[in-house]
Order: sequence, then C-alpha cells, then structure tokens
Amino acid sequence: MTEDSISARGLFPRGLDQPTEGYRFSFDSLLLAAFAPAGRRILDLGAGCGVVGLTILLHRIDSESRIVGLERTPVLADCAERNAISLGFGSRYDLIRGRVEDLPGARWFDAGSFDGAVMNPPFRSPGSGRVSEREEVRSARFAGGGVLKAFVQGAAWAVRTGGWAAVVFPAERLSELLVLLTGVGLEPKRLVMVHPRRREPARLVLVEARRNGSPGLIIEPPLVLHVGRGAKTRLTRQVLRFCPHLSCNQGLSKNDLNG
Repeated sequence: MTEDSISARGLFPRGLDQPTEGYRFSFDSLLLAAFAPAGRRILDLGAGCGVVGLTILLHRIDSESRIVGLERTPVLADCAERNAISLGFGSRYDLIRGRVEDLPGARWFDAGSFDGAVMNPPFRSPGSGRVSEREEVRSARFAGGGVLKAFVQGAAWAVRTGGWAAVVFPAERLSELLVLLTGVGLEPKRLVMVHPRRREPARLVLVEARRNGSPGLIIEPPLVLHVGRGAKTRLTRQVLRFCPHLSCNQGLSKNDLNG
C-alpha cells in the first residue's frame, strides 16, 4: 500500500472523490456500512461514489471481504473507481456500470452469488420536492417507477440462501419496506431506529433481512444522533461508537470515543 493510500484512509471519508455539484453522500451511507453484517462477497446496489462499500472494507481491514458496486450514473461510477484506487482497494472493489432495475436476470453475475447486499435506495417520490437538472441527483434521490421494489428484488436475487440484505430508509416508510422485503423472501431479522435527538421521532431505520430466513425480528436499542442545539450541536458518543468514521464531522479522533 502506498503512502498516499495510507493518508487517504486516515482522512476518510474526507477527501472522497465526489461531483463538485449535484449529489453528494450523507451520513446515512456511513451508518449503513457500520450496520451491515460481515460477508466475503458483498453487493452495493446503487453504489454512488462507493462510500458504503469502501467504508465496509475499512471496517474490516484485515478480512477477505470484497465489494462489487453497481452504479448507473457515469460520473458517480468514475468517482467510485477512483476512490477505490486512492484508498488502496483496487483489488478488492469491482464496479459494474448498470441499472439496479436490470436485476434479476442480468449477466453481470449469477443469482445467489453474494453473501450480502447493501442498499441506500432513492426515497423521494416524484413531485415531493424540486427536481434537479442533474441526472445523478435525480437517480440518487427520487424513487419513481418502482425503484425501491427493484432494489429489494435485486438484492433477493443476488444473495445466497441464508445471505443478508441491509438497507437504510426513511422511518416513516418502514411498513412499505417490510412488506416489500417479505414479499421477495427477505425476512427482516434486525432493526434499528435512528433518531435526530432524544424524544424526537425517528427519521431513519436500518433493517437487516435474511434470504429465506425464519420469522423472528430483533429490535435493537435506538441510535440517537445529536445532543445540543445550534452551534452547540454535537454527535452523540453512542453514534460515534457505532460508526467511528462520523468523527470527521466534529474534529474527534477515534481515541476520543472510548470515554
């Protein structure tokens, strides 16, 4: 590994190659990567600039995990490939340029060939907000034409029996997500609600489902993101322990998380 790669890993996720304008990844991608179970071969559906898959590799730096990212937007696919090389993961990260909607049945890989799949699907309904002129923003944020269903179906097709799918999604649409997961044979097994602050409604939910799994859902303690208000807003120690890479947002080192 080169000195540049060592430096890039130390700064991560700062310094990731992203479009200067348009869609940029958010903290939900880092939460998803921290939540995902272990696996030797993991599919990242709608990989964007590669942040979820690359965070997984950094979390499991000594493992044999490999990531295959699937991204439809050329500018984001280019970023993902450059980021993998910059971080020294060129041999463990492969990028397929294509649409999630083309799964199942695509010839990129065989059905059931992955231990797990991660997905941060578009969640805004068309007409729910201002539509960007930039294609990468539209495809990353707006879920028209059954896009969520396509993500769930693609994950179910790609993972082996007993394999897992992990997803981050708006909490207010949890019932829709659970119906889609169970409808394709992905049985929800683990769930974490993500709250902006204590005593505030959850905004996000993290769900792990198993292909052809038996019923039985564990609802884990909720994650609370912030304490304080205004200029005194800080990330909680709980969420920083859950996902240490969030520390880049407030100047904390990973050693600060043990107190």
